[in-house]
Amino acid sequence: MSPIPSLPALDRRRLRGRTSGLVGRSAEDRTLRRYLAAGWRLAARNWRAGRVHGNGELDLVLERAGTFAFVEVKSRRTLLEAGEAVRPAQVRRLEMAATRFLELAGALDADRRFDLAAFDRHGRMEIVENAFF
Repeated sequence: MSPIPSLPALDRRRLRGRTSGLVGRSAEDRTLRRYLAAGWRLAARNWRAGRVHGNGELDLVLERAGTFAFVEVKSRRTLLEAGEAVRPAQVRRLEMAATRFLELAGALDADRRFDLAAFDRHGRMEIVENAFF
């Protein structure tokens, strides 16, 4: 019996990318369900600000009683690694994207917060409100 051939490097990267995408989408779905159950309304998902406004992407934008929550969803091996995955440059892009989102929504003066939904490889979730500012 011959050994099972290994995948070429390019195919392994593509497979890893697809798996990461599925894990990320599942984490966003779980996070969204948690916020909806708490009375939040989904305003946008995977919203992109565009190059002029820092190229930031907002994973989840939720609104409740005039307050907007911009939720960054991170999934890593541990909850700590997920929290540490958000670097200062990404925080700046999130802030710029959020400002642009609120500007386009006509809600620039609305209260806002930046939350982190962290997931570990076992599916445990921790939501940190006002995680970045």
